[in-house]
Amino acid sequence: MTGGQLEAGTIAFASEDRPGEPPLRAGVYLRMRAALTALLLAMTTVASAQLGVDFSGRWTLQSAVTSPEAARALTIEQPLTSRNVRGDDMPPAYLSITIRRESDTGVSVETRRLGVIGGTVSGIGARDSTRSESVWKGNTLVLFDGIYSGEATVSREWSERREEWSIGSDGLLTIDIMTQGTEQPRRSQRLVYLRSR
Repeated sequence: MTGGQLEAGTIAFASEDRPGEPPLRAGVYLRMRAALTALLLAMTTVASAQLGVDFSGRWTLQSAVTSPEAARALTIEQPLTSRNVRGDDMPPAYLSITIRRESDTGVSVETRRLGVIGGTVSGIGARDSTRSESVWKGNTLVLFDGIYSGEATVSREWSERREEWSIGSDGLLTIDIMTQGTEQPRRSQRLVYLRSR
């Protein structure tokens, strides 16, 4: 299985067509159901007619931060969409965001579809999986990424990162970041940015 898709024939149920095959056990069934649920989740798009907040522009860090991974500058592209894929008019909405982060450790660029919850699974036993969200909570944009590996019933390795983006009445962009994982205690930090253009 690749890219969160099941290959043909990867799931075999016990049936009369397969004599001698043992019946499906409850534990295997539950793991298989969890894997299929996660796969469907990966293909689910959360409809959002909300306009959202425009973060477009270049932002420079105002708060003092000791972490070298913290972005010293952000460049945001966030097009406003008013037509659907068929070319019909739709309520204006921000459906994607491209974020360029410049930090002491380098430059990274990512593009995310907004209003989307997704993920991937790499096996029937759901040994390895990912989960991501890019959703509006009122006027706050929530970006979440989680990576999980190992059997669900045994000790798993995992890491999660959650960002909450909002613009205050003073025009400053605040990003609250929370990270945690198997060998990483929960850590929170707040970054404040000023729009320079």
